[in-house]
Amino acid sequence: FVMERDLNDASNDVRDKVASAIRSVPPALLPPVITKVDPDADPVLSLIVSSESMSLRTLTELTDKQIARAIQTVNGVGQVSLSGGRAREVHIVVDIEKLNSYGLSMTQVREAIVTENVEIPGGAIEQGKGQLLLRTLGRVDATANFNDIVIATHEGTPIRISDIGHAEDSFERPTSAVWLGETPAVMLDVRRAMGKTTVAVIEGVRERLASVQRSIPATVKMTVVRDDSRFIYASIASLEEHLIFGALFATFVVMFFIRNIRAVIISALAIPASIISAFTLMNVMGFTLNNMTLLALTLAVGIVIDDAIVVLENIFRYMEEKNCSPYQAAIEGTREVALAVMATTLSLVVIFLPIAFMSGYAKRFINPFGWTMAFAILVSMLVSFTLTPMLSSRFLKLADGAADHKTKERGFFHWLDTSYERWVNWALDHSTAIIVISIVTVLLTIPLNRMVGREFVPNEDMGDWTVHVDAPEGTSLEGTTEIAFKLLKEISGIEGVAQIEPSIGVTGQGASSPTHIHFLCQALPIEERKNSQAEIITEMRRRLAGHQSYRPAISSRNALGSGEREGGLRGS
Repeated sequence: FVMERDLNDASNDVRDKVASAIRSVPPALLPPVITKVDPDADPVLSLIVSSESMSLRTLTELTDKQIARAIQTVNGVGQVSLSGGRAREVHIVVDIEKLNSYGLSMTQVREAIVTENVEIPGGAIEQGKGQLLLRTLGRVDATANFNDIVIATHEGTPIRISDIGHAEDSFERPTSAVWLGETPAVMLDVRRAMGKTTVAVIEGVRERLASVQRSIPATVKMTVVRDDSRFIYASIASLEEHLIFGALFATFVVMFFIRNIRAVIISALAIPASIISAFTLMNVMGFTLNNMTLLALTLAVGIVIDDAIVVLENIFRYMEEKNCSPYQAAIEGTREVALAVMATTLSLVVIFLPIAFMSGYAKRFINPFGWTMAFAILVSMLVSFTLTPMLSSRFLKLADGAADHKTKERGFFHWLDTSYERWVNWALDHSTAIIVISIVTVLLTIPLNRMVGREFVPNEDMGDWTVHVDAPEGTSLEGTTEIAFKLLKEISGIEGVAQIEPSIGVTGQGASSPTHIHFLCQALPIEERKNSQAEIITEMRRRLAGHQSYRPAISSRNALGSGEREGGLRGS
C-alpha cells in the first residue's frame, strides 16, 4: 500500500476480500491469518535458554512456564514467542494389523479420543434461591489412561486403545531448531508493545530475568544474543559526547575572536539555555531523547550561539566606539540588530521546519529532527533578546570595550581586518567576475549531484548482522539441520567474529518454516578487532558465493531499524 493509506482501513479491506473468496477454497483449508507488518514488531531482545543436563522437552516446559510467562508480565512487553522448543504431546501408536483385524479405521480411533477426552457442562442443581453448576470431568489426566479409552464394542466386548496399540508421552513434531554452540536450545523473542520505549522494556525484562535466574536450576543457562538497548545506549552516549565537545569547541572559537572571558561566558550560556529550554517544547510534542532528537540538538549547538554572538558583538561595538555604558549599550545594541537577528533565525527555521512535514516512510524518523531543530533555533532567538542583553548590562565593563578596540589596531586582528576590507573592495570592483564564478559554482552542483551515491540509511558498524539461507523446498528439518551446520563450518573462523548462533525455522512473529535458516552473527567490540563489519560481511559473502541454490543473503542492522527480513531473495 502507499504510505498515505491508513493501515487499519487497508487491513480491513483485505479481510473483507479474503472473507468473500474463502467460499471458493476447499473446506479442509485452515482459515487464513491476516496480520499487519510493522518494522517496530521485530524483537527487541532475543534470549537463548540452554542446559547440558536437561532434555529439550523438559527445557521447553521450564522455559514456557517459568521464564516466558514471567517476561510476559513485564510492563511494555507485547509478545514473547518461543522457537526451537519441543512441547509435550501424547502420541497414540497404532498397530495397523491389529486395527484391521478388528475392522476399525484410524478415523474411529481419532473420534473416540476426541469424544472421551472432553469436559462438558453437567447441568445445574437448584437449592432454594441458589443453584450449583455441574461440570463433567472427562479429560484424560495421565498418559497411561489413554490406553483405557474404548474405541468400539465387538459382540459386547469393548475394544480399547491398548488392544490396537499404545499411548506414549512424547513431544510435538518439530518445525524449528535452535542451538547454542552445539547444544540444542530454546529461543525466546521479546517484542515491545506499541508506544513503549525499547530501553524501558529491556530494562524491565532484564530485571525480571535476574529474579527468574534464582528460581530455576543452576544448570539452566540464559544467554542474551540480541539486545537493541546496547545500540541505543552507545548511540546516545556518542551523541552526548559530541554535544558536550561541540559546545566546548564553539566556546573556544568565540574566545579566540572576542578575547574577553566575560563576553565568552555570556555568549556560551546561550547554548545550555537554548538546548534545555527546547526540552519543554519537545515534551509538549511527545518526543523522547533518541538518535534523531539528539542529532538535532548536536547540530543546533553551533547555531544557537550565533544570535547571542551577533547581539553581544553589537553591544561591544557600542561600548568601544560610542563609549556607552553597558546598560545603555545593551538596550541600543540589541534594538539595532533585532530585525537582522530575527531574519536570520527565521531563515534557518524555514529550512528545518519543512523537514518535519516530509511524507512517506522517512517521516517517522525525520519528523522529530525537524521540530527539534526549529525549537532550538527559535529559543536561541528568545535567549539572545533576553538573557544575553541582561547579562551584558550586568557583567560587561567599559574597560572590556577599550581593550577590544586596542587589539583591532595591531597584530593578527588588524591584518585580518585590512585583508577582509581589501578583498571586499576587489569583489565590488570586479562584479562581473564574481557573478560568473557564482553561476559556474551553482551549475557545478548538477554533475556533482549525479556523482554522489544515494541510500536511505548509511551502513553503520553495529557489530550485528543476520545471514539468511533457504534450503530447497521439501527439505526436512533434519536435512536443513545438516545444511545449517555445513554452512556454519564454512563461515566460521573469520577474524573479528565473536559468535554465530544458528537457528532453523524461525521466520518471525512466531511463524516457522523448516527450510529457512538464519545465523545470528555478532562481532567483537570495535576496539578489539581490526576488521570492520563491512569487511567481515564481504568475506562471508565470498564464502557463501558457492551456494547460490540456497539463496544466501546478509542483512546488517542500522540505527533506524533491525534490518531483519524474512525468506526469499534479500539484500542488505
